[in-house]
Amino acid sequence: LAEERTGSQHFAAALKPNMVLAAAGLPVALDTAESYGRRLAARAIGRELMYTTTPGAFLRATQEQGLPHIGWHYLKLPLERYLEASGVRVGVVNIRADDDGVVRKIGLFHAAQGLIYPSLPAAALLASAGEKAQPTFSDGVVQIARARIPVTGEGEALIRFPANMDSLQVIRFDRLALAAAGKPGYENLAREIAGKTVFIGVSSLSSGDFLYTPFGRISNLRLSAISFASLGEGYVLTPAKLWVDGLLVVMALALGVLLLRRG
Repeated sequence: LAEERTGSQHFAAALKPNMVLAAAGLPVALDTAESYGRRLAARAIGRELMYTTTPGAFLRATQEQGLPHIGWHYLKLPLERYLEASGVRVGVVNIRADDDGVVRKIGLFHAAQGLIYPSLPAAALLASAGEKAQPTFSDGVVQIARARIPVTGEGEALIRFPANMDSLQVIRFDRLALAAAGKPGYENLAREIAGKTVFIGVSSLSSGDFLYTPFGRISNLRLSAISFASLGEGYVLTPAKLWVDGLLVVMALALGVLLLRRG
C-alpha cells in the first residue's frame, strides 16, 4: 500500500487498530520528504541505542532494555493516509535466508533512520495484544504480551516448523471479502474465520512471493502465518550458546586424550 490504487479511500476507511500493514526494508534511501519522516515516527516502537548507515547491517543493542534488530537505510511504508488516525501497526516483511538459501529463522525487529519496527509476525502479535502492547528484551529473550521468545545473538527466532504446515488453510481473497461483508452463502466461512488472525498476501501473481525452508518451498504468506502461530505459542527452538558448544568440544577432546593415554 505504498502507492495509490483503485478503492484506496474505501480501504483507508476500513482500517482498525488491530490491523497490520506491510513495510519493506531497503538498503538505499529513496525518500527524504517531510511526510516520510512523519510516517516513520508514527509507527515506531522504539529507538536504536546505536546507529550505523551501513546498508543491511545488523545493529546489536548494548543494553537490556534495547531491542536487537536488523538495520536498513530505508523502509518502504504505506501511504500516509493509511496511517493517519487509524491506529494500525506496521510490520516489516523482510526475511533473511541462511548462506545456503534456506530460511530457518525470522528477525523480530528492524530499524531505519534510528527508529525500530516489528516484523510482520511480531506486529501481528502486538496488535492482538492491544493498542498499548510493547515488546521487551532481556537475557536473550524477547517478550511480546504473554509470549517469551528466545532469540539468537542477532535477534532472530528459530522457527520450529510444524510437520503439517502444508495443511494450513488458504482462502481466496474474494471469498474472504464476501464472508467479511456478510454476503449470503458465506455464513459458514464467516463463522470459521471469526476471531482469528488473517494474513493477506500479495495481489500480484508475478511477484515471486516464495522462499525455501527445511521442509521445502512455501509462500512468504504461509511463512508469516506459521511464524505468528509459532511465536505466540512459544513453539520455537532455543538458540545454541557458543560457550556451551565450546565446553562440549573441550570435553570431547579431553575424553579423546584420556582414552589415548589409557590405550
